[in-house]
Amino acid sequence: MNKKLEIAFRLKNFAEKKFNGLAGLSRALGMKDRQGLNPYLSGKSFIGGEYLLKLSDLGCDINWLLNGTTINTREANLVKEPSSEYKVDFEKQLEKLELELEKVKARNYDLIEENRSLWNAIKELGYEKQVLRLLNRKISSKEKKEK
Repeated sequence: MNKKLEIAFRLKNFAEKKFNGLAGLSRALGMKDRQGLNPYLSGKSFIGGEYLLKLSDLGCDINWLLNGTTINTREANLVKEPSSEYKVDFEKQLEKLELELEKVKARNYDLIEENRSLWNAIKELGYEKQVLRLLNRKISSKEKKEK
C-alpha cells in the first residue's frame, strides 16, 4: 500500500471513531460537504498543513495519521535523564569550578588581610587622615569620570 492510501485509511478510521463518519469529519474541518475529503481519501493528495492542524485540534494524533505510529505524550514530555557519561563529565566540571571558587575566596581573604595589615601600619604611623583624604579624592574623581 502506498503512503497516501495508508494515510487515507487512517483518516477514514479516525472519522468513523470520532465523528461517526466522513460527513461529521468534513463538517468539523470546515468543509462544505464530504466531497472535500475525496482527494485525501482516494490517495490522490496528501492532506495539507492547515487540515493537519485542525485534525490535531480535533484530537487526531498526527504522527499516527501520517506514519501509523503513536507517541506516548507522557513519555515525550518528560525530561530525559542524561546518560552517565554526561553526568560524570558534568560532575567533573562542577568539581573544577568549586576548586576554582575556593582559590578565588582564598585570594580575596589574603587581599583583605593584606589591606588590614596595611591599614594598621598607616594608623600606627599617624597617617590615617591623610590617606582617607587621598582615597576620598580618588573616589570623587572616578565618580566624575563615570558620569
